[in-house]
Amino acid sequence: MTPDAPERMFLAAGTIAWLATFSPWVISSDQQDRLFERLGAYYRHPDYGTEGWWRVALLTTAGYQLNRTRLFGLQLDTGVGTMTLIANVDHHNSGLRDCIYQALSFTAPSIKWDSSTGEEMRRRVNSYLENRYLSLGWPIVIALSMKGERAAKLAWLAELPILGSSEKTLVRGLLREGTCDSPAADWMIKVTQHTAVALLDSDPVEQRASGEATADLFTQSVWNSVRTHPLTGRRFTIPDQ
Repeated sequence: MTPDAPERMFLAAGTIAWLATFSPWVISSDQQDRLFERLGAYYRHPDYGTEGWWRVALLTTAGYQLNRTRLFGLQLDTGVGTMTLIANVDHHNSGLRDCIYQALSFTAPSIKWDSSTGEEMRRRVNSYLENRYLSLGWPIVIALSMKGERAAKLAWLAELPILGSSEKTLVRGLLREGTCDSPAADWMIKVTQHTAVALLDSDPVEQRASGEATADLFTQSVWNSVRTHPLTGRRFTIPDQ
């Protein structure tokens, strides 16, 4: 395996997560079945509890975006639980935390702020801060991208534990202006570029109606999905939803 092979593997998985998030209709039912079959095999593998959980973080994200009821059922059937990714937001290993943040950057906006999952996310972010881990505020921004009222998010921000210097600057800016440079930007732009190249290099999987109007509708639909996602741009603004 070449040195850059792991990165290529994660980018390939990131492309699947990107498509599942922004253009899920291009993933056929047969492809979805194969994805969930593969996830089931990974979840049942003996090393899932030690290594496998982070290796399949992005594929788990794809499954969540495509059919979360089916994903949760599979996770419960295989005994891995439904909140493994969020439960590792404060993992002690920085490389593994980045894998989790990459995956959650796609799914966090669909998590309800006041749900049990949202509460666990906030608890783990607090733990991350109390342990003084360095991730340039990425988990803070991921938590703020969840679905909820901006007032509740600002109140949470104001009560966060003592911060390191980089997080303190980020939080002050968010409290003052509601916006900051996005720690997720480099990852999201990189995986978007990889997805674009992969699509340009691929053969069409099915025949679609031809014509400029159809192409424009397809492009506009994808663009709207990307544009309205809070973590795809260079700047992050606290959503109020």
